[in-house]
Amino acid sequence: MKNLFILLGIILTSAASLKAQEKFTVTVNINGITNETGTIYASLTTDESTFPGGQNPMASKVIKVEGNEVSFEFESVLGGTDYAIVLFQDLNGDSKMNRNGSMPAEPFGFSNYVMMGPPSWTNCSFLLEENKEVTINLYSL
Repeated sequence: MKNLFILLGIILTSAASLKAQEKFTVTVNINGITNETGTIYASLTTDESTFPGGQNPMASKVIKVEGNEVSFEFESVLGGTDYAIVLFQDLNGDSKMNRNGSMPAEPFGFSNYVMMGPPSWTNCSFLLEENKEVTINLYSL
């Protein structure tokens, strides 16, 4: 009986390990685009220590805005890890998030974020265990 429990433990551990090695697609849909020009800069990060800055991304995308909705994918993303998406809409073409003091001067958004105070890793991150679709609303201050 003891050997059965050991074998069961090995099987469950192996299954979890294989799940973590699987690769998935994260589809991102952006809503709330009011200015249909500029470029979206998006980062997929696992780095809680630099969140919400978007430094050290696992993957990044640059998407030209043409319309009031944008969709794109991060492909071949390893599962079994917490991720967060940070993005902003560059309206003036300088490739950086402009600010008015400490507040963003250009539209921005985060995965799982509802504009209720500063974004936190806990509220914005998600565990990737399967292909995932994330809708992000852009906010302007």
